[in-house]
Amino acid sequence: MIKGARKLRATRPNSPIRAAASMESGASVVRPSRLNRNLQRFLMDFAEPLVVLGVTPRLFGDLATHAFVHAACKVSKLRNGRVNQSRVAVLTGLHRAEVKKLISGSRLAGPTMRIQRPRSERVIHGWISEPRYLDGVGRPRRLPIAGRVSFTSLAKQFAGDVPYRAVLEELRRMRVVQQEGRYLRLTAARARSNEQLQSKLLELFPILFDGIQLARSERSPLDYEPFRRLTLRARDLVEFAILKERTLSGADSFLDGLKQSLENPSRLAKQSKKTKHDLTVTILLNEKHGATNVREHQ
Repeated sequence: MIKGARKLRATRPNSPIRAAASMESGASVVRPSRLNRNLQRFLMDFAEPLVVLGVTPRLFGDLATHAFVHAACKVSKLRNGRVNQSRVAVLTGLHRAEVKKLISGSRLAGPTMRIQRPRSERVIHGWISEPRYLDGVGRPRRLPIAGRVSFTSLAKQFAGDVPYRAVLEELRRMRVVQQEGRYLRLTAARARSNEQLQSKLLELFPILFDGIQLARSERSPLDYEPFRRLTLRARDLVEFAILKERTLSGADSFLDGLKQSLENPSRLAKQSKKTKHDLTVTILLNEKHGATNVREHQ
């Protein structure tokens, strides 16, 4: 035996000792489930526009924690209507003390949730609110890049340990700042491109809500299948343009035909503003270029 080596006790492959050792040392070997892989893929794509819109990981984490606790509370109610906090802790993985704090406080209501702004927005907010960065009439001053009262001091005060050049680069990307020699001028409090992106995301949310509701609904095997998906492939851009034009016109004709044939004006006129039953038809067109061997998922 080599000097200094420890004597190891032989264990069977299925022994508790070997199982415990594998659990302690091989936890990272566990492969993620299909749900986790797809969830990670969704979040990776979803994070790209959220970062541009100023949603920070801390803010997203607060929103996610609020949502998961709210969902766990809905399925953890006792007969007397009170929430079983221990079960909420089991379902969410949070400590009971944290669950109690979230439930008893007003955080579940939403308004008092901690909001974490990105550093670029903090700098803009300081530029339009801090008195020493405002002129005599309360407008954002034109700031020198360096100096006692400058963009450098502004970034240091509101962006923390991030270099002012990184903040300036982000403000330039947002097109909210203009450089005039050695001075910087704030031209807008928010990026117009961000408003367009936010508008598109807000249009997408109802489709996501409908899809989640359909996934949660309990339907018998004899019910209809709510999801329909068709992939059309083109050999070149000319054929792609033709397919796109025909698809758009066909979708418009299809929806208009449904509306004209199924809606009765006299019946709708007698209806109240609140309807108890709705049927929504959504057509989502997605373009992909340069993809090969694309797999279709029904």
